[in-house]
Amino acid sequence: MRRSILCLALALLVGPAHLPGLQYCPAKLNTGIREYSDFRIRSIFLNILYKTNMDPKKFALCEDLFALVPHTVDLATTPGQSVVAVLLTHQARNYTSSELRGLIAHELGHEQLRGKPKNIELEIAVDKIAAGWVGSQAVIAGLRALLPEFERFSGIREIYQAQIMLRIDLLAYPRRTAQRP
Repeated sequence: MRRSILCLALALLVGPAHLPGLQYCPAKLNTGIREYSDFRIRSIFLNILYKTNMDPKKFALCEDLFALVPHTVDLATTPGQSVVAVLLTHQARNYTSSELRGLIAHELGHEQLRGKPKNIELEIAVDKIAAGWVGSQAVIAGLRALLPEFERFSGIREIYQAQIMLRIDLLAYPRRTAQRP
């Protein structure tokens, strides 16, 4: 009991930004990007990393105050080594755990298909990888959580909403074939 209290006190002193294994959010990123300090989000992030056998030492979890949607950035830290910064939006604090699992698994899924051209086909393939890790319902919940984010951007709103709805349909009804919106 005494040991548990000591460990809990140490965790609170060190803070969630220093959870075991994760890298710090690299300082060379732009202003508006900082360490994601939300303990719940960081715990979900670590849980998915461990579940997928990815090395937490190769990842950082950051908050991007100006991003529209979550994304990843590959940063060379030293020659031959890099850190993948997963950048979540400030709004991610308001998401449910299921929505976060879906979004984080999707972003980590991009690591499985690194180097592929970014297009709707890649996003669909990454959704399938993420669904294998956390389940289709979590990925669908994460995609649905993004829909309101596009309301602020009239020029791109319809395109992105149509793509997200296509991705949701393909996860919900896997026998359908992808057709560009």
